[in-house]
Amino acid sequence: MLDRLTSETLRLNISLQDLNAVRRSIDKAANRRSSSTVIGALIVGAAIISTGQQTPQLQLIGNIFFAVASLLGLWLVVTILRSGGRGRSE
Repeated sequence: MLDRLTSETLRLNISLQDLNAVRRSIDKAANRRSSSTVIGALIVGAAIISTGQQTPQLQLIGNIFFAVASLLGLWLVVTILRSGGRGRSE
């Protein structure tokens, strides 16, 4: 075996079982992470707008950002709870 290893003729035969389920699980986790990052950015953006000069237009934009972020956050929590909460494949 050492001779094969040193002469680079050693071959490995690896069979991976159910690799698609792992890929789907990683995809779900990545999608949830990116969604939560966008929602967090909306909240931070709305907070920055709210602390600046208080014109009626900026208050409206800040309130819209908070409303959108709240709805998206609620939707994300509901989808996580509906799927079992632990990234279980559907």
